[in-house]
Amino acid sequence: MARWCRSLLRLLSLCVTMALLLLLQASHHQQQRVHAEVVEPVARASHILVETEANCDAMYEQLLLATDLHATFAALAREHSTCPSRRKGGKLGTFGRGQMVGEFDRVVFEERMGVVHKVKTQFGWHLVLVTERYGVDELAISRKKAQS
Repeated sequence: MARWCRSLLRLLSLCVTMALLLLLQASHHQQQRVHAEVVEPVARASHILVETEANCDAMYEQLLLATDLHATFAALAREHSTCPSRRKGGKLGTFGRGQMVGEFDRVVFEERMGVVHKVKTQFGWHLVLVTERYGVDELAISRKKAQS
């Protein structure tokens, strides 16, 4: 009878250990899911700021024909932008949603990456090139653009 009790205790101990491992694993997956949902959107973009829509349109046309979009964008920013970022080829670095003026922010976080966008703000006309974005639902943006 003692042997039977020891076997039963081992079996119960194994069951408790397995249950604890399953709880730990479920807790870990829950923490990962919550962390993924809490990530704040951030982006990396470059821009060219000019005073007139005509200048903006002229550079936009040049960029549409460019064989190396990023190099051409940087060269145009250095030559024509009125923003201090022109020294870095228009690169603004990484920033979060809500750090830029509304119109600019909307383009950066809701429009397609890798293409040039024109946007008017209180500072003038911008050509915006979004190069990276994290914490944003890219699939939803693609679907939205496909529907319009």
